[in-house]
Amino acid sequence: MSIPVKKVWVDDNNAQGLRPTSVHVRLYADGTQVGEFDLNAGNNWSHIFNGLPRYTAGHEIEYTVKEDPIAHYTSSYSGSSATELTVTNTIEGKVSVPVTKKWIGAPADSVTIHLLADGVEVQSANLTAADNWQHTFSNLNQYNNGALINYTITEDAVDGYTTQITGDATNYVVTNTNMKTRDIPVTKVWENQEGDSAEIVLYRDGVEVDRVTITKADDWKHTFSNLEFYDKTDGHEYAYTISETPISGYTTQITGNQDDGFTVTNTAPVVPPTTPPTTPEPKKPSLPYTGDASGIASIVGATALSLSGLGIALRRKNS
Repeated sequence: MSIPVKKVWVDDNNAQGLRPTSVHVRLYADGTQVGEFDLNAGNNWSHIFNGLPRYTAGHEIEYTVKEDPIAHYTSSYSGSSATELTVTNTIEGKVSVPVTKKWIGAPADSVTIHLLADGVEVQSANLTAADNWQHTFSNLNQYNNGALINYTITEDAVDGYTTQITGDATNYVVTNTNMKTRDIPVTKVWENQEGDSAEIVLYRDGVEVDRVTITKADDWKHTFSNLEFYDKTDGHEYAYTISETPISGYTTQITGNQDDGFTVTNTAPVVPPTTPPTTPEPKKPSLPYTGDASGIASIVGATALSLSGLGIALRRKNS
């Protein structure tokens, strides 16, 4: 009798280049080797064992085949000696998919990563600071029916962050960028005399990023809004400061900080009040001097006579 043997490869047409150039197949009769042959592409991976007895000692012989082990492949056998024996080699392998989480800005508490095999989720993992924001999906099948499995990942959305996934199944990196913003209010205060306007300059890490003119129509207030909280490259927190364009005749004092807001106080110099001139009191009028001494003597004499008459009158009244 004759027994045909053929080889079947399940390896995506040798896409990984791991198929050997030949395989050694052995034929057994009731468990005892009775033949062997090398299968290769030249013989179309097939062979026929001819001239084999069907019976021995009154019973039908059972013929089987077995091939020598092949790296990267598993072997399975099917068929029968009455028809055809088939040796199927399926490529096999295990892989691991490492994932690293990177934060730009303050991190969240945790994130959930999903592993997909050819687009179908097969596992998930929760990453936290306790595991150094890393995880490895291990002992994964490398092939599906001989075809290399494409492993990808996704991440559940994290509120307030953007997500960027880079790399491949050999090393995925998931970068979350903190999109937090801040508002910085600025209040203008005038001391002694109010000005017409003030120009405020905003700096981020010492570099000017905005400027605004404040007037009385703004109630001397302005808020710098929607400012980036973190640097998108290295994740450090930005430092915001302000200055004021000098105003002639005023001194400037800036107080506050980026968290609570800034107050800009402009002080004008105090001008002392003007004192009106003192008006002198008018002098009392005096008699004109004529140079005639007789006038003075007449006045003195008249006065003496008046006093003498007054004295005589008083004595008569008393007597």
